[in-house]
Amino acid sequence: MQPIRTSPHVAARRRGRTPPARGQNERVSLEAAEKFFGLLAIVAGIGAIVLLITRLVPAARRLTSELYPITIWLAWLVAAVSMFGSLYFSESKGLEPCHLCWYQRIAMYSLAVVLLVGAIRRDHHVRWYAVPLAAIGLVISIYHRLIEAHPSWEGSGVCSVAQPCSSPYFHVYDIFTLAMMAMCGFAAILALLLLVPRPPELDIDAVDAVDADGELVSR
Repeated sequence: MQPIRTSPHVAARRRGRTPPARGQNERVSLEAAEKFFGLLAIVAGIGAIVLLITRLVPAARRLTSELYPITIWLAWLVAAVSMFGSLYFSESKGLEPCHLCWYQRIAMYSLAVVLLVGAIRRDHHVRWYAVPLAAIGLVISIYHRLIEAHPSWEGSGVCSVAQPCSSPYFHVYDIFTLAMMAMCGFAAILALLLLVPRPPELDIDAVDAVDADGELVSR
């Protein structure tokens, strides 16, 4: 596989630096944003791991079940912050997304809309629509992170020469790229939707629909 050539302008941005013409202040603001969203990714990733552990420990299930009424809102918050972050980096800082980034955006932006509607209507059945989207996004983000770590895995035709998927713009804390941040976001959404146990007193299976006022309508 021939090495991918990029212009100095693109190469500078892909090393986590904005072009010199942007000035020192804007470069500092970009680095601050990278660290901020990197911290949020760490929180999301740790949250997903904690939910997985508590799901496996019977004694902790009762505690995490308290989150059940707001899991849809929390999942939407993760999707909304992820969407805002991606738009900030691309529209405000000029970091153009590659093809795999766009596929992850499609999944995350769809989740932001679907989960918001489900949260407003208090419809926990929205999981049936949100989980497949988050799972697809997670698989793509994992693949994206793998080819960032192993550029030779990037097949021809996956991404363009101008925007190679194997060259991340930055590495926050020596590990977090945009793909890694997306992976943590998708993992957190899946954990919230799948791993938080339903309280025993709430039988969501007996719910048939949600009325116009957002109230649950029983069968």
